Amino acid sequence: MYTKIIGITGSSGFIGSNLKKTLSKDFKVIDINLREYKEIDSLVEVLNDLKITHFLNCIGGKSVGMSKLDPFGDFISNVTCPTFILYALGMCKNKIHFTNISSAGIYGEQNPDYIKDFTFSPYAIHKKIFDDLLKLTISENVEYLVVRPFSVYGPGLKKQLLWDAYKKFTTINNSPVFYGTGNEVRNFIYIDDLCLIVKEHISQGVKGIIDVGSNKSLTIREVLDTFVSLLGKDINYNFNNIIDKGNPRDLSKTQNKLKVPFNNYTSFHEGLKKYINWIK
Repeated sequence: MYTKIIGITGSSGFIGSNLKKTLSKDFKVIDINLREYKEIDSLVEVLNDLKITHFLNCIGGKSVGMSKLDPFGDFISNVTCPTFILYALGMCKNKIHFTNISSAGIYGEQNPDYIKDFTFSPYAIHKKIFDDLLKLTISENVEYLVVRPFSVYGPGLKKQLLWDAYKKFTTINNSPVFYGTGNEVRNFIYIDDLCLIVKEHISQGVKGIIDVGSNKSLTIREVLDTFVSLLGKDINYNFNNIIDKGNPRDLSKTQNKLKVPFNNYTSFHEGLKKYINWIK
């Protein structure tokens, strides 16, 4: 008999598929495809029939860049869909613990000392809208946990900096060029670490907001230097020195610390080795 029955959306994505795999080791995890439910009552009926005790939402916009190209589609993904889930959960018979995978992108690009001047992307704004909506409209029937991961990477990731870097380092003969200055700061967390952290917080019924990053931040230049070293190649790369507003960085002053301690972080060097072995 399972003590937790978890409904999950977005389990075909990078983060969602890994969370499903990790949680399925101890709990019953059931895929919920929102496209099958045009009306909220039909979703409520299914959730009641399945006796869902927990719900994990992994649906979300793809990236900062995509949100700029299609802000309306990003709004649907990051606000409309999870709001539909939220109100359905509030109408269920049983009390449900709702975990929403958000983003550390809500912090924007600038120094935390000047938070009023942050530059946000549509992606970050939409994530923030639902975070605030969740806190303000939560019903007595729903407990919530908001998980805001920084840059998640690992086997299976086919987008963002590391995917782009591998393609450029292995297919471009001349010096590849990357966006930005190379001095941008990012915090990379290995996918297995994220999944274990989320699992422990769900297991213990933690409520509130947590920011999930590794125990060390890196500049983009440090990331790419490590990549080149692990590939064993002699590659000269450059940056276009264009500053892209709205990307997240590691802002420790504004972080909500983990409520369940986690100390066994995968080093970026080791995690990147695993990623390169997979991508080859």
